[in-house]
Amino acid sequence: MSLKDKNKVKAIGVVSGGLDSMLAATLIKGQGVEVYLLNFIMPWQKQVSKSVINLAANLEAKLILYQLDDIYIELIKNPKYGYGSAFNPCIDCNMFMFKAARKYLKEIEADFVFTGEVLAQRPMSQMRDKLALISKECDLEGRLLRPLSALLLEPTIPENEGLIDRSQLMNISGRSRKEQIKLAQKLGITDYPQPAGGCLLTDKVFGERTKDLLSNKYNGFKDMISLQWGRHFRINENFKAILGRKESENNLLVENADPNDYIICIENDRGPTLILKGETPNEEIFKICGGLIKHFSKSKTLDSVRVQYFKASFPKELFYFNAISLGEDYIDSMNVCSS
Repeated sequence: MSLKDKNKVKAIGVVSGGLDSMLAATLIKGQGVEVYLLNFIMPWQKQVSKSVINLAANLEAKLILYQLDDIYIELIKNPKYGYGSAFNPCIDCNMFMFKAARKYLKEIEADFVFTGEVLAQRPMSQMRDKLALISKECDLEGRLLRPLSALLLEPTIPENEGLIDRSQLMNISGRSRKEQIKLAQKLGITDYPQPAGGCLLTDKVFGERTKDLLSNKYNGFKDMISLQWGRHFRINENFKAILGRKESENNLLVENADPNDYIICIENDRGPTLILKGETPNEEIFKICGGLIKHFSKSKTLDSVRVQYFKASFPKELFYFNAISLGEDYIDSMNVCSS
């Protein structure tokens, strides 16, 4: 079968910036296809990753960015297909992304969607039956190509129509990355992120913190960025405290604080910085925060410690009070799955 003129073929790649999506995009681009890269910026991300930007530049591909917001948060809270081992609604998440890709498919008049998914790599969403289910539910049956595992799956429409040469696709499966690393060497890809645990929602600590956040009052999806750092304490359904464990975390927490958050620290001391989230805290809430700071500082054994606080939107308006000790059991009762 002779292949069609590849200058007329367009494809949308759903990419994360990891090695698998890099390989998939490079394989498709290598067949002369005009590639568009669709990257979803997670609620806990401030911007697109450098690896995605570099991938688009290297492939001379157009980059489409999609910020996941409160609509996506509602999906996390109530996934139709449930969660994995942590707080990860992988099937619903994939469907959300591929449905978005389906809309772009129509707008751009592309021929198919592709992804870096690998058969049997993720137990919840990448087993054979789940891959088929996702394609069907997203109205992408035959139009969702998985280049790294294509030879182990049924041929897709672009393969059958000669838009893609199936013989140049791969037969990778399982959780090992050995075959991907070999393929990267073959394709001349040397600069790629080291394999990690995947989506942060699959991490137990991050997942528990997300569950706690979404089960209580919060200010929208941007609150999720602070889940990555520090120690987290749920004071009550309206108030939450986050303490930095080191200077870099203190700085990140302050940098990403909401204007309505309160920033609390020991006066004239390099102890932990605490971010208090919640509206109009009373004296008791501030006392609890002061006790948490004291407990995790070098001043833990002192009878009393003077702390200062200000609202993030009014950093020059300082207030002070003396922090007292809190009981270990009480502190443990507020702890939200610390790492």
